[in-house]
Amino acid sequence: VTLKLKVGGYNELIERFPLSLAYLSPAPEIEDVYIFDGMVNHRFYGLSNFLLGYFEHVMEVQPQALADHLNILNNKIKY
Repeated sequence: VTLKLKVGGYNELIERFPLSLAYLSPAPEIEDVYIFDGMVNHRFYGLSNFLLGYFEHVMEVQPQALADHLNILNNKIKY
């Protein structure tokens, strides 16, 4: 999984998942943006809740399977 996170997302991610710090690095082209690049479980447990809860701090998600998974979850939410 590869994520582009704003500073708020970076801070929340390392607070909730401290081991993720080993997979985070500053984005070379954009200031105050961080890249997470690491392996996660195939059902995106934990990560899904994080991404839906802090979507305003997430700039990009890869692979497309993760984006599709988040869209399905988002469509299930009753507003």
